[in-house]
Amino acid sequence: MTEQVLSMDEPKQRLANLNEHLSGVSPEMFKYVCDFGRFLAGNSYLDGDIKLEYLPSVFVRQCDLALYDLQMGVSGLWNTRGQLIQNRLTGLSEVFYLLLHMQIPHIADAVLPAELAAHVKNKIEWLNTEMQKERATK
Repeated sequence: MTEQVLSMDEPKQRLANLNEHLSGVSPEMFKYVCDFGRFLAGNSYLDGDIKLEYLPSVFVRQCDLALYDLQMGVSGLWNTRGQLIQNRLTGLSEVFYLLLHMQIPHIADAVLPAELAAHVKNKIEWLNTEMQKERATK
């Protein structure tokens, strides 16, 4: 039995041209989300094939890792670890990266097949619910 995988080649091409595919994003955030898409496409965050069963978790995690690296201004990827990131999205406020994180469902809609994008949204909703539960217990 072969496992179903999705090559990230086409999603990365769509990320590189996110301005052609993106909807549902405020005009104020549009250019930043498109810049983030180009950053994801131009680096190794989403390389290779991803098993469909893991894709929602991997997609969200890799987007968040990219956001963290941009916030820190230093790459954490295995092939560029420790290198400074030269990008206009580096070193901005923490709130800015939270706002970009909130755009991940829109990015998924733009670059992934509809069913997988829906799974990404469900994963984010589940993570948000779990974080709220965690906060309530403290």
